[in-house]
Amino acid sequence: AYPDALDARIDDKNVVRLETTRTWIDLQSHPADVKKLIQRSTADWKVIRQYHEDQNEQHDKLIIMQKRLKTAKKKTVKAEAATKSLAERIHELEVANEIISGSIDDEIQANEDRLKGRLAEIKERLEAFQAMQEAKNKELLYDLSISKHRGLVFNAVIEAKREELVGLFKESL
Repeated sequence: AYPDALDARIDDKNVVRLETTRTWIDLQSHPADVKKLIQRSTADWKVIRQYHEDQNEQHDKLIIMQKRLKTAKKKTVKAEAATKSLAERIHELEVANEIISGSIDDEIQANEDRLKGRLAEIKERLEAFQAMQEAKNKELLYDLSISKHRGLVFNAVIEAKREELVGLFKESL
C-alpha cells in the first residue's frame, strides 16, 4: 500500500509540526532496504505525531487542572477568610457572654441578698405577729373565762332571784 508521507518541520518556537504531504511513494520501484527505511521512517513519524497529539491532550488537561486548582485556591482563600471572620465573631460573642454572665451573676447575687434581707424582715414581722396574736389569744381566753365566770355568777343570781320571786309568789297566794 501507499502510506501518506509525513512531513516534519520545526517552527521558530522549536515545536515539531507534522503534516502529511499526500505524496504517494511507489515502494515497488525502490530497493528492499530503502523500502524498509521508508516504512520505518513513516512508522517513526506516526509515533512522533501520536506523541505530540498526546502531549497536546495532556497540555489541555493540565490547563483544565490548573483552572480547577485556581478555583479551589480561591475557594480556600474565601473559606479561610470566612473561618477567620467566624473565629473573630465567636471570640467577640464569648467576650460578650463573659461580660453578660458576670453582670447577670452580680444581679442574681444582689437580688439574692435583697431577698434574704426581705425574708429576714418578713420572718421578724411574722414572729412579732405571732407574739401579738398569742397575747391577744391569752387576753381573749382571759376575757372568755371572766365572761364565763360572770355568766355563772349571773345565772346563779338570776336563779336566786327567780327562787325568791317564786317564793314571794307562793306566799302571796
